[in-house]
Amino acid sequence: MTPSAQLPLPLQLRDASSFASWEAGDNQPIVDGLRGLARARKGQLFLWGQPGSGRSHLLEAVVREALDRQEQVSMLAGTELPDLPPSLLEGLEHADWLVIDDLDQVAGLADWEEGLFHLYNRCLSAGVAMVFAASGPPAELGVRLPDLASRLAAGPVYRIQPLADADLENLLVRRARGRGLEVGADVARFVVARCGRSPAALMACLANLDRAALASQRRLTIPFVKQASGW
Repeated sequence: MTPSAQLPLPLQLRDASSFASWEAGDNQPIVDGLRGLARARKGQLFLWGQPGSGRSHLLEAVVREALDRQEQVSMLAGTELPDLPPSLLEGLEHADWLVIDDLDQVAGLADWEEGLFHLYNRCLSAGVAMVFAASGPPAELGVRLPDLASRLAAGPVYRIQPLADADLENLLVRRARGRGLEVGADVARFVVARCGRSPAALMACLANLDRAALASQRRLTIPFVKQASGW
């Protein structure tokens, strides 16, 4: 069987979600930790941060590189799980990786907590590399099953630190270039100062500017950005 992502739900990796396109800023230790997990091919890592901080980007980058190495991945998005049966977890320990995003979405749901507890134990016995992500650290997720809470915190726990303005400006310039747009330093400073200070908010602004620039065949200057964004 050709190794592939085992996606129990219809998930797709976004084209831009790679380690190369992620602006690390003060978060390089997270990248180093994920790289170390990939080398060891076992163990676990828990990362947390506010929505829009880049959690899903990092998890998709992990999956992308694992697939490039011809490894199998079981990946779940917690936002889709509460209305589904925990039996979905059966057999996921047969992959090389278990990756679960938005784990907080099933915290407090007894059947899901029990299912995740047993899946964790099966993955641990099988030597599966595990990566979990949520909006808060394990102790603050509201997990009611003590054994599951302790297992989620058993490995390294990283918080995704907010990017400094200079890092957000670098991110905007690099991602704009990937779209075929040139963004000068003055324009980048202008956008970052007025856009929400998260990678997700910044990329939403860039997508809007890309559409406007394409429609009007205009360069991204400060006057055009003001007009296109209503600032």
